[in-house]
Amino acid sequence: MTATTFFGAPDGSLSVEALNDPETVFQVGVPPNRIDVLTALSGVDFEHAWATRVAAHYGDIPIAYLGLDALLDAKRASGRPQDLLDVAELQRVHHRQP
Repeated sequence: MTATTFFGAPDGSLSVEALNDPETVFQVGVPPNRIDVLTALSGVDFEHAWATRVAAHYGDIPIAYLGLDALLDAKRASGRPQDLLDVAELQRVHHRQP
């Protein structure tokens, strides 16, 4: 079983070529429980994203998330209205934290 089939994607639905294409967005599930796998991200380079990642676990599986600064940079770079609203909300919530 591949990681993608574990999360509900048909086996073989994502090729190595697609993963190397910066335009590929692979979606598993439906909102609000959807996972988007992006092969490229505007506004953030890999080295910065990896250095500032947040480590977590999904059950026993280690996973990494974008750190807040990298996430905000990516959302700003997208320029989409919803992403810009997300930036404002994430900053508001983050500044309330002790």
